[in-house]
Amino acid sequence: MIFKHKSFASEIELNDSKTASLIKKALPLKANAHVWKEEIYFEIPVSTGQEKGVERVSQGDVAYWPPGKCFCIFFGKTQPVSPVTIIGKFKCNPERFKSIKEGDEIVLVR
Repeated sequence: MIFKHKSFASEIELNDSKTASLIKKALPLKANAHVWKEEIYFEIPVSTGQEKGVERVSQGDVAYWPPGKCFCIFFGKTQPVSPVTIIGKFKCNPERFKSIKEGDEIVLVR
């Protein structure tokens, strides 16, 4: 999957989880970014429950947050507000995500 922002693009390597598969089937997707600490998140049209939920993430993790139906990118030391399903990892320098502002358009494609 490719994550696109007006200032850069990044490959996202998805894992083999059911959740990642559902998201891949929903592509392409467009959304407006929300920024919380060192996390980018946005609502997507995928609704599924928790799958091996975790409360701690690492820099580079990409996750799905079931309560908000959100795609989440953890590019710093931020931790999720509640358990998330890890669906993959992004493949660029995490510093690039700092250029994303609240409301910026995000596109996810195959």
